[in-house]
Amino acid sequence: MKALRMSINILLIFNFLIVINSSIFSQSIYRSGIFLHHSTGLRIWGPNGSNTSVPQEITAYNSLHGYTGDSAVTLNETYFPSADNEWYNWHKIFTNSDPNNNINPYLQNNKIIIIKSCFPSSSMVGQGIPSDTLLEPWNRTIYNYKWHWRKIVRVMQQHPQNFFVIWTNAPLVPNQTNIQEAEFSHQFCKWAKDTLAAGNDSLFGAFPSNVYIFDFFHKLVDQNWMLKLQYAVNDSNSHPNSAVTELIAPQFVQETFDASIEYESAYTLNLTGLIEGLYDDLSMVEDTVTVELRKSVAPYLLLELKKVKLNEFGVGRMNFAKISEGAQYYIVVKHRNGLEMWSSNPLSFTIGVTDYDFTTDSSRAFGFNMIKRGSKWCFYSGDINHDGIIDLTDVAQVDIDNLNFVVGYTSTDITGDGLVDLSDISFVDINNLKFISRIVPNLMKSKD
Repeated sequence: MKALRMSINILLIFNFLIVINSSIFSQSIYRSGIFLHHSTGLRIWGPNGSNTSVPQEITAYNSLHGYTGDSAVTLNETYFPSADNEWYNWHKIFTNSDPNNNINPYLQNNKIIIIKSCFPSSSMVGQGIPSDTLLEPWNRTIYNYKWHWRKIVRVMQQHPQNFFVIWTNAPLVPNQTNIQEAEFSHQFCKWAKDTLAAGNDSLFGAFPSNVYIFDFFHKLVDQNWMLKLQYAVNDSNSHPNSAVTELIAPQFVQETFDASIEYESAYTLNLTGLIEGLYDDLSMVEDTVTVELRKSVAPYLLLELKKVKLNEFGVGRMNFAKISEGAQYYIVVKHRNGLEMWSSNPLSFTIGVTDYDFTTDSSRAFGFNMIKRGSKWCFYSGDINHDGIIDLTDVAQVDIDNLNFVVGYTSTDITGDGLVDLSDISFVDINNLKFISRIVPNLMKSKD
């Protein structure tokens, strides 16, 4: 069992961006990019025997919106990756596990990155189980696909300087699939658009604002989730025909650039805060926090909340869609074992970047309710049961888990080392002796 380390367990630094959508243009522009594809994507690029193409639709989009010069949208295309463009391979590419296909040059040279898989990805074999990710990660199961997408999108989230578009599966004609395979593909693509992208996936959480999902699959399928024959080259060839180019090229251009331009037009909040207990002089611990925006007058109703997983640098990013320009909101930060913290005053959001730093002075928190570690102020740790008070009830919970040798990601692991022991008890016990409790406007107990 490790020694007590109150003097060195100090801070978890999280410095994350909250992005709230607006329709007003400002900051960096996201109007040019690269479409990474194989044969199916090339046919959508067109003209593919149709009366249009992606370049033609881009010209029309610029004309419709009056975009010229640097404000005009542009897009290039290329065949990438050299291997199959199935989700298993995209996972490896985005995690730098494929030595033959490097995504970094595309990230550096393009604001917008668009990826897709071809129709073989719809030849799915089942629901899958967790062990698939270790034993057969290439298997086309729903479980594997969700795992691949969560990993891919998480990497995308860490590149806010880029805007990403991911296409859902390309569907198959009836002669190249069956009812069960098509149903699996439908279930996965529906999850991607309606659950993951909506921020409702329990394993991923809030969906990043710099990623957009283009639901290619559901634009082309029949009632059995197979490619309509009117959209196929023939009944044995699932490549899209000219009718698909006519249908998809305009939607692809509009959805892509509507989303990327919405991303560039944002209120940006840079928020810096420190949590006692999760950082020592040796390592930074990844963790999840919840950030709420609450209205500025009683009863301080919750406007919106987001969960964000802080990466190894303590950086996360969230999108709030319900903000009203000119209104003021309290910022509320919550952690699995930290004391709930409110900004000292409601914050006004203006176009551009707004900074809020809890660490510079205790007055940055409502009620001056923070602890100083070194030269920085941080949030108290130890409110295990989230009742707003660090007391003997919290100490008892940590003590019980210590006696039971509890390990893993638990609320009683104050130091974030995966082990509940005496150092965790020490944090909570000291804050209990100080009678530390939550302080919020009008002594109101916040409600979700």
